[in-house]
Amino acid sequence: MTGRKGLVGMAAIAVTVGLALPASAATNSLWKPQTLTITVSASDHALPMNLAVWSGEKVVLRIRNYSHAFHTFTIPTLGVSALILPARGVDPRVTRVAFVVPKRGVVDWLCVICPTGIHGKSHVMRGKLYGITA
Repeated sequence: MTGRKGLVGMAAIAVTVGLALPASAATNSLWKPQTLTITVSASDHALPMNLAVWSGEKVVLRIRNYSHAFHTFTIPTLGVSALILPARGVDPRVTRVAFVVPKRGVVDWLCVICPTGIHGKSHVMRGKLYGITA
C-alpha cells in the first residue's frame, strides 16, 4: 500500500492495535511518569485548577508562572510544598513538583501565600487532584 490510501490503512491498523492493549499496559508502563502542566496567569489565577491523575503513579507537575508574584503549590495531606518563583519580565518561570497520589479519591492543593495578601491582594488559588484507577 502506498500513497494516501496506504497511510489511512496503516493508521486504522495502528488504532485497532492500540485499542487491543491489555488494561495492565494502559495503567502501568505507558503512563509513567504522568506529566501535567498548570499555568499561573499574570493576574494570579491557576488553570486548570483541577486535575485527574493515576493513583499510585508518579506525577510530575510543571507550573508555569506568568505572574510577578511568588506562589506555592502545597498539598497538605501529602506533605508536598514547593515555592513557585515569579516570572522574569514576560517569560514565565517553570517549577517542577513530583509526587504520588497514593489512593483513589480527592486531594486538595492550594497556594499558602495567596490568602495572606503578601503579594498585594488577598485571594484564593487552589484546586483538586482526583486520584483515579482503571
